[in-house]
Amino acid sequence: MLRQMCKGKIHSAAVTETKLYYEGSVTIDSALLEAVDIIPGEKVEVLNLHNGSRIETYVMEG
Repeated sequence: MLRQMCKGKIHSAAVTETKLYYEGSVTIDSALLEAVDIIPGEKVEVLNLHNGSRIETYVMEG
């Protein structure tokens, strides 16, 4: 059996830029990625605190 575990969490991060017609990766600052031990290309979940929606995507360093 393969279990998926949460190894890091970035809580209440502010969105600084969006592209209305692009649904794909999320770009995160390299210092923050290092602090939570997430690498570029890693699968992550993103939760919208305002409406409860959740997406699964991958990380790009930015």
